[in-house]
Amino acid sequence: MTDISNLRTPAWKRIVEELSAESPNATTFLARLCGVLTRVANARQGSVVIVSAADAEGQGTEEPSIAYAVTAGEPQSGKPGEPRRIDPSQIEHGSWVRSAAAEAVRGGDARVFALGASDTPMYGASGEGGAVIAGPIDLPLGGGHKAAICLTIEQRSREATQTTMALVEVLCGYAKLHAARQEAKGAWQASAALDLAGRLIASINEADGFKGACLQLANDLSRAASADRAAIGWVRGLGDSGVVRVQALSDTEHVDRRLHMVRLLQAAMEECYDQAHAVVYPIPQVPSGAEGDLAPAVDPTLSAAVTHAHRQLASSDARLKVASLPVRAGERVVGVVTIELSEEDQLEPAKLELLQATLDLVGPVIELRRSDDRPIPQRAYHSVLKSGTWLVGPRHTAWKVAALAALLVLLIVTFVKIPYRIDAQAELSAVHERAIAAPFAGIIASVPERIRPGVQVAKGDVLMQLDTTELRESRIDSQASVTAARREADEARKEGDLNAADQALGRLEQEQARLRYIHSQIERATIVAPIDGTIVSGDPRRMIGSAINVGEPVFRIANLDELEVIARVPDNDIGYVSPESMGGFATRARPGERFEFNATSLVPLGQPDEGTNVFELRGTLTDPPGWLRPGMEGIAYIDTGNKRIIWVLSRRLLDTARLWLWY
Repeated sequence: MTDISNLRTPAWKRIVEELSAESPNATTFLARLCGVLTRVANARQGSVVIVSAADAEGQGTEEPSIAYAVTAGEPQSGKPGEPRRIDPSQIEHGSWVRSAAAEAVRGGDARVFALGASDTPMYGASGEGGAVIAGPIDLPLGGGHKAAICLTIEQRSREATQTTMALVEVLCGYAKLHAARQEAKGAWQASAALDLAGRLIASINEADGFKGACLQLANDLSRAASADRAAIGWVRGLGDSGVVRVQALSDTEHVDRRLHMVRLLQAAMEECYDQAHAVVYPIPQVPSGAEGDLAPAVDPTLSAAVTHAHRQLASSDARLKVASLPVRAGERVVGVVTIELSEEDQLEPAKLELLQATLDLVGPVIELRRSDDRPIPQRAYHSVLKSGTWLVGPRHTAWKVAALAALLVLLIVTFVKIPYRIDAQAELSAVHERAIAAPFAGIIASVPERIRPGVQVAKGDVLMQLDTTELRESRIDSQASVTAARREADEARKEGDLNAADQALGRLEQEQARLRYIHSQIERATIVAPIDGTIVSGDPRRMIGSAINVGEPVFRIANLDELEVIARVPDNDIGYVSPESMGGFATRARPGERFEFNATSLVPLGQPDEGTNVFELRGTLTDPPGWLRPGMEGIAYIDTGNKRIIWVLSRRLLDTARLWLWY
């Protein structure tokens, strides 16, 4: 047993210094404390027992586990009296040690248990079996677990056992010092990470675009970590289907992804991305505890990580050390940062924790910059994929969403019916329309001032007056001829010459007919409106005094209150149209307005129209507005009932195929 009866002895000072030294984690401290207690108490063996939260409350069913065990034996590493580490499965009286640890943790104070006797606390264990001293450790562990150190000692007097037990209680109190240091260290790391993240975010916000922000982040991280090179990789895609592509290298303006070095970097980044945690090569070494030598880092994620790609990246230089850290935005890994160092010192876990905490703060900012830098189609595509992961999972999201959308479209087009409408070129025409032509060849004498195109006229209104001078002169000659023929007939009857009388009467009838024709021509020289309507064409005011031929059209008058649609239906659609069909009409003048019409007749004779054969379907508008005019063209659609979408889409193709395959 080490003599520490005097607090000023060198032995006590060495123990205090050893327990007060900084430990990287709780496991290392517990191993160190176990070795010190085993050596100081001159115990046969010492062990660190981990008790679950349920066992600590007396509700557990599993035995506590022994995490670390040492035994007094041959000196190691040139240090006489140094406890020798053994496998926990080789510890003596394992069941007694576990039971003692559980009882000490439940009671919250150190206890002594006699080996081979009752498990009640006692001093001065009888027999030669010795005793187990169990001291609880007030040190927070993950998952609510608690720890206890158990020392197996030989049989001692009551006073010696009390002294050893008091010593265990005193030295176990150093666990609170370690916990306070770890808490202070965590606070310092959080403050340092927040400070570094603030500086990084400020520099990122000053960069232009996502690429510039990545380059700025790589340069700043390289300087902050004193690294030879820092690389930023970003994930394309979602979930397990995403791949990492190098976006920026420190002090490098352009990244050529064809280079072998860049490919090695991408492989290392994907290795980190697949494992979703930090990957370091070589694995950091920390003091193992009781034996004082170096061992791999106690963090299980670091020690168990796959480092094949990182080993290949670091193979070019024996001094090179590589670390990849995931960049997270929320719960997603959106990128990877890889740093390379060639210093003699190793990558310290504290530096890695600081960088990881910093990247956790910077990740959402750089992800926002990337989102803002993408075009709208990419944002929409990314949003669809992000929503699709909730529906179909993170693997092959795009293909699954596309297949699901195709299936949904197929079901819709197969079973859903929609109104099927046939389109046709159409124009408007007045139901009541008259063409007014010259009744005889003549000269236009006058046109009323108000008569012009677009003017509404009533039935009987004078539209134009033809010159009747020659007709009036001819009427005078015809009247004289009638008088002469009547006189000649009277004289012949007086003389009794019946033949001469008959000839005179014939000439009389002829001249009377000619006179009546002249009278009718004079009356027809005044052209009047045959119907109420609007003059839609014709403006003879500029032709006053000009000759006009018989039958030459002068005016067109139409009643605009009643219009009809004339739709030219192609012959391949005429089988779905009937004279009772209904439809709509839209003009080129105002395509946004639709007007319903009811079909009245279907002309059964086809007419050629621009290389196709069409049939005229006529229909009247139900409520035409006042701005519609005859001659307006547009598109008419004719309702044929509800049809399945797949039939609508494939009808023309199937009809063409039937014609081709017919024989």
